[in-house]
Amino acid sequence: FRRRIPTLPTLAARLRLTAMLVGLLRTAVAAASRSAAPRLPRSALEVKVTSLPFIPTDWVFRFAPFICRDRVRFLLRFN
Repeated sequence: FRRRIPTLPTLAARLRLTAMLVGLLRTAVAAASRSAAPRLPRSALEVKVTSLPFIPTDWVFRFAPFICRDRVRFLLRFN
């Protein structure tokens, strides 16, 4: 078996490839500039600041009962 030695692309092929990549880059930049900046959903913008992140509610009553007087007031405040 005779192995084929890969050849380098010619100058014309390199220029064609470069022109295609520049055109693709130009198209991507134009598309990005036309679209509006990504916005967060309204529900994410109006999140309460008084929430307790990553703590299940039943753990609050079990391990930190000093945080709330009773369950009803706690649930009304944090929900």
